[in-house]
Amino acid sequence: MKRSLSKGWSVDIDKDRCTLCEVCAVRCPTGALSLSRTGASVSLRFTGALCDGCGGAFPCRSGCPEKILAIERTARAPSGRPGILAKGRVVRCSLCGALVASQKKVDRALRAKGVSAWCPACRRNRLIRNLIA
Repeated sequence: MKRSLSKGWSVDIDKDRCTLCEVCAVRCPTGALSLSRTGASVSLRFTGALCDGCGGAFPCRSGCPEKILAIERTARAPSGRPGILAKGRVVRCSLCGALVASQKKVDRALRAKGVSAWCPACRRNRLIRNLIA
């Protein structure tokens, strides 16, 4: 009988490029990847004991818009406690206080529009003008 050294799965990400968009967590059918919001903070967590590798399909990795997830077999027994892969701050609506997105996701969208170097007041004015026009 052949013994496999593989006991579980590990997930690694590029923390600097992760925007905490939640796509990987939404696409994870086992809940191994999850987004946790506490106050003004948001974190992407991985619970190894919940990851079954999805038969090699890895919907979390294929859905990631940043293409920053690396998934591989590990010989270590998976942990039942969630580990933090990435963390950041959340942005709330300045009018009603509702959650908008992570600061990283907002910054990425602003960079894509070419307005990341603008101060918050000028960004807000530009966005309002674009909405009205």
